[in-house]
Amino acid sequence: MGCSTPAKEYRGDPILFASQIAGAVGSRTSALTWNELTTVLPEIQFILPQDFLQLQKELTTRHGIMVTKDNGVPRQIGKGI
Repeated sequence: MGCSTPAKEYRGDPILFASQIAGAVGSRTSALTWNELTTVLPEIQFILPQDFLQLQKELTTRHGIMVTKDNGVPRQIGKGI
């Protein structure tokens, strides 16, 4: 029997992530690509789907940051995009 490596999942705190992302976005006038964000916060790419939904809510309501998606996949993040 072979062993398979389980998919990497991360159960982080969406409120803490939102604050960290707000720090990364800062006062930028242009959006960050999702790839740029994962360079700064690599663990964000492994967040669970239900936590991602909460993260989006926190980003929008507390920080005025939006995430744009393409077919459900995050592509950009920033203020006023």
